[in-house]
Amino acid sequence: MSSVRNLKTTFAFFLFSLIIMQASQLPFEIIACIARFLTVKQKLSCITVCQAWRTPFEESLWDTIVVGSRARLESICDLTDIQHNVYRKNGHLVRVLKLMILLRDDQLRIVQECFCSLKQLNTIGRSLTKSSLEAEVDWSYWSSLTCLIIQIDDLKIQIPVEKLLEILSFLPCLKHLDYFKPIWSPNPIYTLQDFEALHNYLPQLKRLSVSANFAEFTPNDITYITQNTFHVKHLAELFIDSCQVDLRWLYYFARKYPNLNTIKWRNSDWKVPTTIFKEEAAVMISRLPCMFPHIKTVLNMNALPKEWVKTVFWDPLSRSGALLNYMRHGLYREHNTTDKAQLCSSESMRSCLKSIESLYVEAESFFSDPCSIPMAFDFCRSLVNLDIDIHGSPIAIDLLLDRCDSLKKLKLIVSSVTTASDIHSHPNIHGLQSIEFEKATISAIVLHYISFRCIYLKCMRMNTIKVFGKFSHDTKSLLIDMSYTRFNLLQLNNVMFYASSSGICDSGNAINILQLVRPNLALQPIKTHDLSMILPRGGLLTMLLELRWFHIYKICKFYYNMVKLRIFGTEESQDSKTSFESYHHVNKLRVGHREVTSYACNQDYSNGSVKDINRGYASLRCGYVKKYDMGNLDNCEKLTLENSCKTM
Repeated sequence: MSSVRNLKTTFAFFLFSLIIMQASQLPFEIIACIARFLTVKQKLSCITVCQAWRTPFEESLWDTIVVGSRARLESICDLTDIQHNVYRKNGHLVRVLKLMILLRDDQLRIVQECFCSLKQLNTIGRSLTKSSLEAEVDWSYWSSLTCLIIQIDDLKIQIPVEKLLEILSFLPCLKHLDYFKPIWSPNPIYTLQDFEALHNYLPQLKRLSVSANFAEFTPNDITYITQNTFHVKHLAELFIDSCQVDLRWLYYFARKYPNLNTIKWRNSDWKVPTTIFKEEAAVMISRLPCMFPHIKTVLNMNALPKEWVKTVFWDPLSRSGALLNYMRHGLYREHNTTDKAQLCSSESMRSCLKSIESLYVEAESFFSDPCSIPMAFDFCRSLVNLDIDIHGSPIAIDLLLDRCDSLKKLKLIVSSVTTASDIHSHPNIHGLQSIEFEKATISAIVLHYISFRCIYLKCMRMNTIKVFGKFSHDTKSLLIDMSYTRFNLLQLNNVMFYASSSGICDSGNAINILQLVRPNLALQPIKTHDLSMILPRGGLLTMLLELRWFHIYKICKFYYNMVKLRIFGTEESQDSKTSFESYHHVNKLRVGHREVTSYACNQDYSNGSVKDINRGYASLRCGYVKKYDMGNLDNCEKLTLENSCKTM
């Protein structure tokens, strides 16, 4: 959000500057700042505006270079005509370099000489082979680096800790270091001395992310940590991916990083190590006057065993007065219960979360009762953003909204979204503004409930969703009524519709025609929550403004089926409209005898969809939609309809 605000501010200042002075008089620094937010195409257009703009926008085109092909690498390393080599001429303008292919021994040195003013280097393991690391390269060429990201993508590639530290000794300006590898490859082992050396070489480091195992502390190490450890005051973010756990390192981190605000310690091995020094770590941590007093974000901490996380983590955090803003955490089953979910394992953890605003919840357990997950959020009165990623489990959204009454943004990756109470009652209005569903089944009744209760909803995203509901034989349609909602953005991707009151969704009851509509009256602000006070009985159809008709079908893509959409043309849309409007005067639909056509794979539907029209249509009705975003459209990747008032 901050980047969006910065972008808006920059362009507002840009437009204001154009008003008060000629374009050619804008200072170079302002133009360079604006260029950082523009696409390559926009930069090319700006080059032609005036002579004063040419140089800054041309230079901005060199900000980032991606070396992802052998041809580009050969062009960079071509020494036959150095004077006319564009990379040699403009390499000093490059700030971000991404090396994505294997380099020969001599090529790394040439690349270093060519791009000597880098701020960020992204590289994969194949770009830093053992031979290239041992070649005569000069890492001092990149002493200006502030960000180094190394991703090991090959099991055969290993960068020894000693060699990594040697490289880091030439990068004193580094503030951001990421070194990670696949979870199935062995982690390098770091000693206490390695970590101390790393911080001696990188005094400005603010973010450290490493895949690492840790050597066991010796008695001398314990003494050193207690008496001689120097604080690293700049480090704010620590991310560790480990296959081995020694809880005493948590004591070291607490003493070493007093200003840490973000921590993650993930155990990437399914086996729980037997030697983790639980008792020793608990005693050492209990002696700390405070632990991470500035912590605001806790990510996956599953490296800490469940039975000890309270003693070595949450209790000392609570004593230090830590109040979290964001946490990524697992949801567990309570002991001696069959299906009850638990988020907070202790009162000290609850104390740290009492003012939490953002929460990401995941679980490996399956909860069959849709009320189980919402019941775990009995303390989240200040929660604003909530992501729930629990595949295979249903959730009752009405209970969740009841317990999280300050929620503004919600994302659900669950098996199904239901309600636990009578949705025909009059629930309290909720202030939810954005909702996202993924890989779930949801009924038209629940979507109507959300629209009725969340009248401030502005954004809805649906990805890989099955929507089902009662099919009307009179109108030959499935109505998804969200008339209370005025969307700024409605995004539908891989969404399918089914004529089913029971929630059974298969090809036999699939609806392959989608109509997106909105009422004419919704162009004006709605001042009441009761739609019956606005729309006359029986007159709803005459007041609708139809936006688009779509044909839905599937194509086979390797091991899965992709739902695609085809927009009806003007004539086809009018024919469909006429057909459906006159249907109840001519025929009656029998759902059990509808033909199955569009969900057979790899068929060509470019010439019409008469049989699918006979199966009926799904009508998604909203109060107002400023912008539609539809994915997987024929002949284009995405459709965006903004402020469309065209009737088709």
